[in-house]
Amino acid sequence: MPSLLRKASEAAVRAMTMAIEAREQGPTPALLAELGAAQAGAGDRDAARATFEQALGLDPLYATAHYMLAGLLAAAGHYDEAIEHYEAVVHAHGQPQLAARARERLRAARRAATASH
Repeated sequence: MPSLLRKASEAAVRAMTMAIEAREQGPTPALLAELGAAQAGAGDRDAARATFEQALGLDPLYATAHYMLAGLLAAAGHYDEAIEHYEAVVHAHGQPQLAARARERLRAARRAATASH
């Protein structure tokens, strides 16, 4: 039986998918990042990764998608890839709080990458 959080995430996936489909102009990076977060919460990490990558395809500088993708990759043990995305957040402009969190996670990913090699 799915947890309450998983059920809420599945409902969020449905809602975000409907919101994206309803937009005549197509998805925005922000909508896709929210969908990816919901997909990850629902346990569909492959779909989440693809969605975050789609958001970055629309805006390669979108720090939120980089940050979310980095977290997903780090959790899966793909530290080298996660490091690249955390670095993109650190170097992004206009999101100092997100960059500060990314710096912390970047240090942890580097330690984990070193330990795993």
